[in-house]
Amino acid sequence: MGKDLKKELDQKFNSSIILFILVVVIILFFPIIFTLNSYFGINFRDTGGIGATIGGILGPFVAIAAAYLTFIAFWEQYKANALYRKDIELERFERKYYELLRLHKENVLEIDIAGEVTGRKAFMRMFFELKFIYLTLNMYNNTEKFPAIGKVYNEYELSELSYIIFFNGIGPNSDNIVNQLINKSDLAIIENTREYLTVIQDEFLIWDKKNPDEYFELDIPHIGDEEDFTFEIPYLPFDGHATRLGHYFRHLFQTVNFVATQEDDLMDLEQKREYLKTLRAQLSNHEQLILYYNSLHKYGKPWYSEGFLTNYRMIHNLPVPFADFGVLPLDRFKDEIEQLHKSGEELFEWYEIK
Repeated sequence: MGKDLKKELDQKFNSSIILFILVVVIILFFPIIFTLNSYFGINFRDTGGIGATIGGILGPFVAIAAAYLTFIAFWEQYKANALYRKDIELERFERKYYELLRLHKENVLEIDIAGEVTGRKAFMRMFFELKFIYLTLNMYNNTEKFPAIGKVYNEYELSELSYIIFFNGIGPNSDNIVNQLINKSDLAIIENTREYLTVIQDEFLIWDKKNPDEYFELDIPHIGDEEDFTFEIPYLPFDGHATRLGHYFRHLFQTVNFVATQEDDLMDLEQKREYLKTLRAQLSNHEQLILYYNSLHKYGKPWYSEGFLTNYRMIHNLPVPFADFGVLPLDRFKDEIEQLHKSGEELFEWYEIK
């Protein structure tokens, strides 16, 4: 915050002071130099007006020294003005940054799922819901059992399809949006997944009428040797989270982008990271998990392409063991992890290369 500028200005000022002192020292020796010897046939000791002669000789040099001192005064004023401008720019930046941070906190507090789950707790429920959708898609990702699927999907494709369903939900209106976002070749696996999730929604509605004060249990479908996993959900699942997460991620991206795009002469990369560390400290583990999976979708890819996840460490606290489905973080960021490790840094605090 102006430290580099101050250092540069101080170095220039110190150099100027040293030069000025040298000039003054030389001027002080002028009387001795001019009165001990004769120059160009003139002997200053015989002039009878040594004082006047010396005054005439030193006059231009004194004027030069005075001009130099005036320059030093103007230079100090220039330096003070430059530092003041930097302080004003930083103050403006911090005022807006902390306002954005305040709005982010409000956005989190305002998240509400069917009046049952609010705030940061909602991200934990949403994360398990996303995982359930992914595993359902993966259950149908078998051309032997389901030949109509037509192809075998990789982790990236399943991750993107699962996020599309998770974000938009299932139902007449949601289905129209999802169909516009996917390829026609993906419709078979999407339709199978919708049918499976719709059955669960119906089961929830029946359960909720009989047990309004209890949570509905979801058994995540498993493939092969994977262990069963059950989680409880207090609201109608798979109804979509576009209205909640759309605003949340737009504002979060705006805040990170605001810091990252500041001019380098105002703050360097490390200072930007320090500001964003304050923002990241507001993100719960499950918020960072949702952010990671959001970045796998094409609409969330700027998080990765702009370096916000790597250069600016926005998922540094990601609980890596929890991100155990789809594209695994250690696989996606393999090159970045190795590169950072060589420089003594770690992309994730939950993981260190041995």
